[in-house]
Amino acid sequence: MRLPELDTPGLPDAAAELVAAGAGQVTIVPMFLGTGRHAREDLPLLVDGLRARFPSVAFVLQKPVGRTAGSSNCSLRLRWNKGCRHNACLS
Repeated sequence: MRLPELDTPGLPDAAAELVAAGAGQVTIVPMFLGTGRHAREDLPLLVDGLRARFPSVAFVLQKPVGRTAGSSNCSLRLRWNKGCRHNACLS
């Protein structure tokens, strides 16, 4: 797992590493709690660039984690230090 805001390499370099290692598919799960401009516009453009750069690799862009069922409830529980047992939070 890579956190591009906190870690290097960024998505293009991480994708290049995965492709060089033989990946035929790369699944990208944005770690955004909402669907703001980055998730709606910037990230899809970046993934389109990866698809053009590596046409033999399938790049699958998932919805941001904040858009999954129950994530708001999990955030509230974690915020109040009660812990969360929701399946999405455990994986």
